Amino acid sequence: MWIMPGKNVTVSLTDGSALTGRSQLAWPGRVRLSGIKVKEGEVPGTVTIYKQSIMTVQVV
Repeated sequence: MWIMPGKNVTVSLTDGSALTGRSQLAWPGRVRLSGIKVKEGEVPGTVTIYKQSIMTVQVV
C-alpha cells in the first residue's frame, strides 16, 4: 500500500472510526497523516497507522 504524499485522504479503521488528513511519505504497510480532523476536533502532530488497523483508504 502506497499513498502519494500531499493528498487529502480519509482512512476508515477496524474499530469503526475514521481519520481525515494529508498523507505524508511513510514506510510500506503504513499510512502517515498530518493535519488530522476527526468528528470531535483536530489532532495535533503526525499519526502513523499500520495496515492491520486499516479497512479502507479513500483519496479525496
